[in-house]
Amino acid sequence: LTATTFESEEVVMERYEGAEAVGSLRDMGAEVKHAVDATRIGDSLGAGFRADVFIFNFPHIGGKSKIQANRQLLRDFFSSAAGHLSPQGKVVLSLCKGQGGTPVDDPRVWGDTWQAVPMAAHAGMVCTAVQRWKSPAGYLQSGYRSTAMAF
Repeated sequence: LTATTFESEEVVMERYEGAEAVGSLRDMGAEVKHAVDATRIGDSLGAGFRADVFIFNFPHIGGKSKIQANRQLLRDFFSSAAGHLSPQGKVVLSLCKGQGGTPVDDPRVWGDTWQAVPMAAHAGMVCTAVQRWKSPAGYLQSGYRSTAMAF
């Protein structure tokens, strides 16, 4: 298992008080890498890096009303991941309600979604399943900017 963060280790430890989570992952044998750009996996983890599964939970470029930029984030991530998946590999993407533009999202104007399925298709990927998020036991939703306010 390789767990990654976009932020540097220093930021994770200070801003998110991540020492306990990082320590727990390492105690379980996981490799934890910081300052990883999911849109440039080869640059961050090495050209030869391969994964059976990429899990991208709740990606966001930050800020509000940046739908086009978030679509580009997904498109670039899928393109990067495609070059580092094992032959039978898969990508798991978690988005907030309404963002993906999929049949399980509440009705939303198509243009106001991140259009996850077409973004994956740009990388030659096919969506094989869509389901609603179910929070695992112990999961704490932090919300917008680590507040209780919804996204």
